Amino acid sequence: MTRDEILALPPDRFDTKVTWDQLDGLISGLPNSEAQINEWNRVLRHAESIAIPTGHPHFRLGILHLFVDTDETVGLAHLQLAYESDQKYAPLRAHRMAAYRMLEHFYFKYLHIQRRRNN
Repeated sequence: MTRDEILALPPDRFDTKVTWDQLDGLISGLPNSEAQINEWNRVLRHAESIAIPTGHPHFRLGILHLFVDTDETVGLAHLQLAYESDQKYAPLRAHRMAAYRMLEHFYFKYLHIQRRRNN
């Protein structure tokens, strides 16, 4: 399927792990980060328009912005929104936990480092 064909799917067929995985593959194959960011923004707008969770596109945008922007503000804002979506929708779909797991991982690393410093 093409990106346009995926975006034309009805919400119940669009919002599946398989579809998100297809979008990941298609968008990661775009020639540069700018094109990937533009396409994930398009997917985000579409997800918002059909009222489905937006954690996945926010997570991808957060990571991309952290890699390409000189200021981490936009990237962190997207990760925050992904995390909030994970918290809200994760009990229904475990694959939505990417931002939650990533932030949790870094938090536990931070705690481990703090404990080592205090000992």
